[in-house]
Amino acid sequence: TLKPQQMVSRGVKCIPRYDKYRNGRLIVELAPFLGVEERDEPYVVTGFLTRSLRRSLPNTNPKDIRLYVMNMAVETPTGTVNPWGNAAHAEPGPPLVLSALPTVSRSSLPMLSEAHQNHPAVVAAPWRLSTPALPPHGKRALQLFFDGSVRETQ
Repeated sequence: TLKPQQMVSRGVKCIPRYDKYRNGRLIVELAPFLGVEERDEPYVVTGFLTRSLRRSLPNTNPKDIRLYVMNMAVETPTGTVNPWGNAAHAEPGPPLVLSALPTVSRSSLPMLSEAHQNHPAVVAAPWRLSTPALPPHGKRALQLFFDGSVRETQ
């Protein structure tokens, strides 16, 4: 059985721009389930931009705003698990079914985290300034875990 401290996660940005030709974007993958309109030309899905996020980035072009940090790779003692698939690779692989993740990781590793400039995966990212300086909901940010739970974090 894996312990939470044995796992390391890496995150990448999630943007509100729908582009059906860009595999692996969260908004493209969720579009059929959320009723997001499929268009040939890329566009910003404004429904993904909360009022608090817009208020915290008034001078940022909506297409450049980074919403969430997705946990793209989970390092385990037996190797790397890519829950969202290999979207960043030349030959992207499909997302994994939940049962492919070690049971302990489901409640200990975030699937998505609200992006902000102090988030560990954002601090050194080149797109850091496209995220709010502080968590968009005050002093805490929300994280969605692989077990379906949502928790606040600082």
